[in-house]
Amino acid sequence: MKIFPTAIAVIWACTHSLSADLKVHWPLDELSGSQVSDTSGEGNDGTWLGSSGSVAWQPTGGIDGGAVSFSGTNGDSFVTSSFNSVSGTPFTMSVWVKTTSTANDTMVYLGDGSTGSSYNTLKIQGGSARVVIRNTSEIQASGPSVRNGQWHHVLGVYNGTDARELYVDGNLVNSSATEVSDVTLTRFGIG
Repeated sequence: MKIFPTAIAVIWACTHSLSADLKVHWPLDELSGSQVSDTSGEGNDGTWLGSSGSVAWQPTGGIDGGAVSFSGTNGDSFVTSSFNSVSGTPFTMSVWVKTTSTANDTMVYLGDGSTGSSYNTLKIQGGSARVVIRNTSEIQASGPSVRNGQWHHVLGVYNGTDARELYVDGNLVNSSATEVSDVTLTRFGIG
């Protein structure tokens, strides 16, 4: 079981200044229903695509308020399929996660909604956090295990088609400089 708390976000930083614009923020503080509200002002609300029925809301289970418990069933996720708030790099994806799972699980997804093979993700593989990009072949940079049942902040910085960094709990733990073609960004999701 994975639990995601408040502070699910995609942040896009303008390359010509030091400012960053929040493009998606799903606090996951809803108490019921199958929708998550985007508080960034961009209107990127999410819809539940879960196959396990209703959403397992945890009203007081997060870092700062609510959270969602995902069953680990393939397809359990919130998505926004009309995403056009980020057109390319640079951007940052961030998530808080609490898990004991060793499964290969995507935590945050930003990619092409029409094909499953073109994406940027933060994921857990074998219990370790990873920053991933794929556009024909998958390139990963692995970090430490985050499956100890404690809260961990996982952050991926995507600076360009050849620059990705993985941070866990505020520390840079790995990077990747392998060139990957631009990825079409039309869908954002968690789960």
